[in-house]
Amino acid sequence: MKPNIEILAAALRKILPHMEHWNASLQPGTDANSDYAFILSQVTVGTKDTDAFHEFIEVLRQDPYFGAFDGGKWGVLPSGGGGTVQLDAVANHLLARLLNEGIQPEAILAQFQERVQNEYREFLFVASILGISVDKPVGLGSGITLMSLDQVPPSIQRGIALNQNHPYSIGQRPMTAPRATAALVIHSNLPTKIVAVSEGYAAQEKIAPHVAKANETIEEVIDLLAAIHCAPAFLHMTWAQPADINYLPDVGSGWHTSDAAHFRHVPPIPFDQSLLDLFHTYLAKTHSDRQKKFRIPMARLNRALSAKAEVDQAIDLGIALESLLLHDIEQPTELSFRLRLRGANLRGGSVDERRSAMAKLNELYDLRSKAVHLGVLKPSKGTDPKTLLKDGMAECSHLIKLLVKSTIEPKNLELMPSQ
Repeated sequence: MKPNIEILAAALRKILPHMEHWNASLQPGTDANSDYAFILSQVTVGTKDTDAFHEFIEVLRQDPYFGAFDGGKWGVLPSGGGGTVQLDAVANHLLARLLNEGIQPEAILAQFQERVQNEYREFLFVASILGISVDKPVGLGSGITLMSLDQVPPSIQRGIALNQNHPYSIGQRPMTAPRATAALVIHSNLPTKIVAVSEGYAAQEKIAPHVAKANETIEEVIDLLAAIHCAPAFLHMTWAQPADINYLPDVGSGWHTSDAAHFRHVPPIPFDQSLLDLFHTYLAKTHSDRQKKFRIPMARLNRALSAKAEVDQAIDLGIALESLLLHDIEQPTELSFRLRLRGANLRGGSVDERRSAMAKLNELYDLRSKAVHLGVLKPSKGTDPKTLLKDGMAECSHLIKLLVKSTIEPKNLELMPSQ
């Protein structure tokens, strides 16, 4: 089934004088400089004559191709959900392109049909984060870019992350909440094809693995940023936005926000360009290798860095060290000794330096035990828990970086410092 291009093009030309560019004044209370205002100016139009707009929709409804969009088509969202594609959204899309891009009506109609048939569409998975800052975009590897939030293309969701004032921001995030300091962006081609309503569920099932993978990668890279910089990094908000906001009419897309109560108000750490090779090396590893060796250590170190209570820090740091150095042990015997031995030998240095490292790891292991069994940490024998934890988290960060760069397995590190 094909649209009647000649009739529809004539209808577009006829209605054009009755349309105007959308602007913030058309919706009172909207900040003209917000992302919300910009997006609406690109994807919708203002109507000087409501009757003329309704007449145009009726022309679309009578067309054998476009009439099927009158509640009978389903648009799949990059979040994995979806919704019906309404005919007024299609009309706005066609008119907005006509007004904003200056393309001939015949070309716009032909492009619409071609794009609807395309199986895949380019989207950006975006995560705004706190704790790390960056001046210019940095390619971390595997199609992942770290950039400032201002460098992310405009979207309604970005406007929310930036604490802009517009209708969708109401009730979402307090204006006093900390503003994100950077963003992670993943480019992905997603099967967000417009389909018949009856095919909507199958289409949503097809996109679900892509969404799950992107979310997992975002969490992993945030923990990696924290572990390598030895500084807390927080997930602020996640969403997906089309690379071309006016490629097709959208049914809208949502976002997920993190609880601001969990954020620590700490100055962001500038991204260390000298560590970029570490990111490339890490992301070049297989998914299974990263999951087995690094997922838990990095996540727990980030939790330790983010924790407000020293007891929580000690417990999470202990788990980070155990899962980093003992993940291959099946029989839980001599865990403390083997952790100290492996950590010291991974760190390297002279015999005395390795023995000193073993002593420090032993203190951290004991601190974790006290946190678990006593629920409180007190200075003892001249040891200050706060200082020990700070040094311990730095040591864990250092060991993670060493293992990322190394091909050695922890089980091959069980040599006494005298050897």
